[in-house]
Amino acid sequence: MDEYTGTITEVVAIKTKADETMCFLIVESGDEAMEVVVFPRLVKHRKAVLKKGKTINAKGKFHTSEETDLKKLVADDIEEIMV
Repeated sequence: MDEYTGTITEVVAIKTKADETMCFLIVESGDEAMEVVVFPRLVKHRKAVLKKGKTINAKGKFHTSEETDLKKLVADDIEEIMV
C-alpha cells in the first residue's frame, strides 16, 4: 500500500450517478502536490477530515495520468495528522 502525507489545499466534491458524494483533493507536501481521489464509501467515514487546511496521511494506490502533471493516489483510508 502506498502513502502520502501533506496538507489539503483544495477540495472538489462531486455527485456520482448514484447520487453519492466523492471528492478530489489536492494535497501538498513541500514543493510536491498530489491529487487524492476519495470514493463515496470513504467520504462517509472520513468526512470531517476532508477539509482545506487539514494535514492528512492518505493510504492507497498510486496511479499515473498522462492528462495532468499531478500524481494521483486512490485512497483506501485517510487519517488526520495533528500538527
